[in-house]
Amino acid sequence: DLTVKGPVSICENAYENITFCSVTVDAGRINEDALSVNVCKGKLLLYCCEIVGGSDGLSLMDRDTKATLEQTDISFAHGRGIFANPGFKIKESAVYNCGSYGIKGRGGWTDLGGNDIQPGPWSEWGGPAFGF
Repeated sequence: DLTVKGPVSICENAYENITFCSVTVDAGRINEDALSVNVCKGKLLLYCCEIVGGSDGLSLMDRDTKATLEQTDISFAHGRGIFANPGFKIKESAVYNCGSYGIKGRGGWTDLGGNDIQPGPWSEWGGPAFGF
């Protein structure tokens, strides 16, 4: 297990795959995203991770990123738990106690089951959710 105190950013790189396994990112009350993925042209896997705090908990900016979250908890972000430009997959994960709502996914997301996601105005299909 690895714990990082403060924000983590993935920037310029040539990796085909990036995996975080049993990593805790504790960004606390800073005014930056806890885990920001600016460049990832391949696959990103967050497995058994915990993301705490930050402006947004997880920020996926690169539309080419193919992200999967599995058994990962995201909590106590000031805004959204997840802000994502690309679509992503989420399985057996929790997004909770965030200041605004759980997920803003412009590209939508695929719910693979077993998730507990804080309600919000965005749907899995990348648009506004009705009945929020």
